[in-house]
Amino acid sequence: MRPRSTIVALTLALAAAGCASTVQRPADLTQLGVADAARLIRDKQVTSAELTQAYLARADANPDLNVYITLDRERALAAARRADADLAAGKTVGHLHGVPLVVKDNTHVAGLPNTAGTPALRGFVPTESAPAVQKLVDAGAVILGKTNMHELAFGISGYNEGFFTARPIGTRNPYDRTRIAGGSSSGTGAAIGARLAPGGLGSDTGGSVRIPAALTGGAGLRPTIGRYSQDGVTPIAHSRDTVGPMAQTVADVALLDAVITGGRVPSPRTSTRTSTPTPDPSSRARSTSSGGPARPWWRWTCRPSSKPTTRSASRSPCTRRTTTSRRTSRSTGRG
Repeated sequence: MRPRSTIVALTLALAAAGCASTVQRPADLTQLGVADAARLIRDKQVTSAELTQAYLARADANPDLNVYITLDRERALAAARRADADLAAGKTVGHLHGVPLVVKDNTHVAGLPNTAGTPALRGFVPTESAPAVQKLVDAGAVILGKTNMHELAFGISGYNEGFFTARPIGTRNPYDRTRIAGGSSSGTGAAIGARLAPGGLGSDTGGSVRIPAALTGGAGLRPTIGRYSQDGVTPIAHSRDTVGPMAQTVADVALLDAVITGGRVPSPRTSTRTSTPTPDPSSRARSTSSGGPARPWWRWTCRPSSKPTTRSASRSPCTRRTTTSRRTSRSTGRG
């Protein structure tokens, strides 16, 4: 009887797990991850248009994060409505159908400025998307806009005097807006952490995907050089540059990687919430002194009164303070 009871218990446990894996529509749509959003859209529990509008509204409510260089409202909503119409018409849809994503502003998106975070390239508008972006679009993704970054990706603080929507200058950490979001893919990291997007693309030469993902409670992948095409990406070092996917969870990063490479897409059961995302920062009191999902042994601080100057783009008013010394030092780094 014991083996039979064990089998029955296991069967019931597996059935319960299967039921628990069903994605439910949340009260706040911006809490969705990439895979969950895709499933709800395919199941017609959520429309791409309402999800896109929710992210745009959240961006409007958080200008002090300095997340975007270009927020493409009209085209994003138009693409979302087309995605809904295609789904209603029974057309074949991709793995990211109708899912809004963001792209770092050194990676080409056709028809949108590609500044690489420097005013010198403000007028450059590519006519073709980078291959990594095109793979996402071909899978049905909706591009919300181009995210802020350390100028020319040459730094890790995300401090950029050329592009900001509010003071203090620099992309802010959504868990504590007195602190940095990391860089150089600061805008994508902050957008995901603040739930302005479920995922997106950064780029990594020396930590530019991994650092902001770590500082904003998300996940990011620096793939092996050559796994993704380097075409359509403003370069620093061809031997080191690579696009990298970023999202709330490793499962969502794996989904984006599979779409870009054309590899096997994770099954819904394994791709949905195989890890718990860091809680939304809006669910906790906004901090003025400390915050974030985890406090590292060093802390970055920025002078809120900092004003634009003609200093080199590699210099920043952000300093690093250790717990063992009160002395501060300038931080330098490459994205």
